[in-house]
Amino acid sequence: MKNKIWHKVKFDTDEQSIEIYPTETLDGIILETKEFDKSNISRLYLNKDEMELLLLKMNEMMGYLKSKQQEQ
Repeated sequence: MKNKIWHKVKFDTDEQSIEIYPTETLDGIILETKEFDKSNISRLYLNKDEMELLLLKMNEMMGYLKSKQQEQ
């Protein structure tokens, strides 16, 4: 199983490429962002609990942004 990626999700934003794939031990995910000009590559390692918390907090922030947009 060395360095084998079972499943990878990739999508691009306006400025970067984002890849999400499992850790080698399949106990979490790696979220990798790459600038298109290759100037910056970042990796975030998350276990299941951390990933669920991140999703919760991202949804919380989107709710906040939507409420601020409605106020305008």
